[in-house]
Amino acid sequence: MRLLLPLVGILSLTFIITSVILIREQGELITDQARSEADNLANSMLSSLKTLMTAGDALYVHDWLKRIRSHPDMQRIGILRRDGNDAFQDLRTINQVNAYIGENRFMREPLPLHRQDDLPASSVEQAASGQTVTLEQGSNMTFLLPIKRDAQCASCHGYDASPVRGILRLTLSTEKTALGLQQTALTVSLIAAGAMLMLSWLSYMIIRNRILAPIDQMTQATADITAGNLDARVDTRDGDEIAALGHSFNDMTESLEQTTVSKCYVDQIIYSLGDMLFVTDDDGIIIMINPAVSLTLGFESSELVGKQVTEIVLGGLMTPQEAESLEAGSAINSIDRQILNKAGEKIPVLISVSMLEPSKNKHQLIYAAHDITRQKVAERQMQLAAKVMDTVSNGIIVSDAEHRILMVNPAFTAITGYEAEDVIGRKPGMLQSDEHDEDFYQQLRDKVMSLGYWEGEIWNRRKNGEVYPQWLTISSMRDDTGAITHCVSTFLDISEEKRIHHELEYLANHDSLTNLPNRKLFIDRIEHALPMAKRAKHTVALLFVDIDGFKPVNDMHGHAVGDSLLKAIAVRLRECVRESDTVARIGGDEFTILMEGVDDISHVMPIAEKVLNSMKRPFDVDEVHCRIGASIGISLYPEHADNLNDLVKRADGAMYQAKKLGRNRVCVYRPDADDDKDYMI
Repeated sequence: MRLLLPLVGILSLTFIITSVILIREQGELITDQARSEADNLANSMLSSLKTLMTAGDALYVHDWLKRIRSHPDMQRIGILRRDGNDAFQDLRTINQVNAYIGENRFMREPLPLHRQDDLPASSVEQAASGQTVTLEQGSNMTFLLPIKRDAQCASCHGYDASPVRGILRLTLSTEKTALGLQQTALTVSLIAAGAMLMLSWLSYMIIRNRILAPIDQMTQATADITAGNLDARVDTRDGDEIAALGHSFNDMTESLEQTTVSKCYVDQIIYSLGDMLFVTDDDGIIIMINPAVSLTLGFESSELVGKQVTEIVLGGLMTPQEAESLEAGSAINSIDRQILNKAGEKIPVLISVSMLEPSKNKHQLIYAAHDITRQKVAERQMQLAAKVMDTVSNGIIVSDAEHRILMVNPAFTAITGYEAEDVIGRKPGMLQSDEHDEDFYQQLRDKVMSLGYWEGEIWNRRKNGEVYPQWLTISSMRDDTGAITHCVSTFLDISEEKRIHHELEYLANHDSLTNLPNRKLFIDRIEHALPMAKRAKHTVALLFVDIDGFKPVNDMHGHAVGDSLLKAIAVRLRECVRESDTVARIGGDEFTILMEGVDDISHVMPIAEKVLNSMKRPFDVDEVHCRIGASIGISLYPEHADNLNDLVKRADGAMYQAKKLGRNRVCVYRPDADDDKDYMI
């Protein structure tokens, strides 16, 4: 009987849809027919009206209109002027005709104008332009038919530019059409209802005999099998689809009977396994566990049996897709979950799920849980190591005992330009530059072998060929026998540190304005030059150059001009000396020149005179014309002094002597000088 209700519902819906379609089609047919009849009637009336109007007898026209109004479907009829007012009210047309024929043949009293306001103005305008207009207004249909001018009209009325003389207005009732639609709907509904009742009865009889009865038999057989009677079978004599289903049912029952395994045998398998096993019923209630559960989790069997398996398994058991796969007969393997032990601790496990199929427990599930605590710890350590490798700014190389590269990190690629696939399997020696000899690398390897560690600065080569400095640390890893199994190299690109160091060193040793060596670097070079000159038995000349006239320029034109002048002086001084000589600014407007590898004063004087003449030439800086000079003092090593302090002191004294004698001069230190003349050259 439960199948009968849906059947009746489907048939009822079919009946309703069919009735609606039939009624709609019949209604459209009746409506179209009514419209056609009304249109024919309107055109016939228009033709009759034109005939009467052509005859010229207005009384016949009025009488004809009166008789037409008595038509049972006629709601309203009239003749309108082109402006929408009723025709024949005023005397305009009569006067026009009398004027045309030349006599007052037609005479009557004028009537007040009346406009038919129930018609849209746009529809009247359409009819006045010569178009037939049809309006549906409720249960009525209105036609506006243009009365067009012809040759006979012109002979009576005279010339008129408009082709339309007036408008025939007809309003017909469509109530008969609506009544016809109602009658049609009733007729169709009665016919469809009878057909539906007949079809419902026939369908029910067929379904009851061909479907419901075999299903009832199969339901009873299923209940018998559930009760443990595996001998239950269904009747399959009819040979139709239901019978085929019965054959499949009987085959399944026979297979189930043949493959039933005893509970004792299953218990032996469960208790012999080392992994934790849970058996649950359809509702997920634990009905059995093996001893491994108690050993691992600390629960007794009585503490878990009867509880939901989800009370100890965290994160849910299966996804919907896994559940569908299990229902289809496939086992689910390696579900990563956590199980709570008796102390409330979370134990990571891999769970496999399969369905047990003994005859009485078809939907029982068995869960096998493998403890992966050690594996998880190892995974976390590996993940941490990988994260460190990926995030540190140091380049990292891991190589094996044969020095073959096993892995590198992203920082390695960023620093060297080599991708991992470029270097894996090759040796770190591919990164070497030509900055170190083989002895350097051999000492490095010896330290790693003996101490297990090496650290220091090394120059290596990038993929693009650029040689750059690294700070490299190499650590070896050994096995239980002490043999090296791996080496881990970490390095930093210290190019930027080197650059900053060089810049700071340059700034510390050079004048920031002229970029010449400052006093510190100049003294360092003298200290380096004197021992070398002593070994080579050469002479070193020291020139002190003081700029004459600089202060007035600086005071008059400002420090900006003064700074520009000092830069120009530095350029000229470098142009005057040899490439191997050192020009330094030691403060203010004082400069020094260090000349190494000279034989005597005769090699120095041309340079001094060149400097003197260069300073005498005018300077044009910042649009300012400047004239200055120079006072130069010279001392020689070892002729005038055998140490740095005395050499500097005597060159400085000679320079002041040049100023004292009138500036723009060169003076050489004379140890036997008695008066000022002995200093001047």
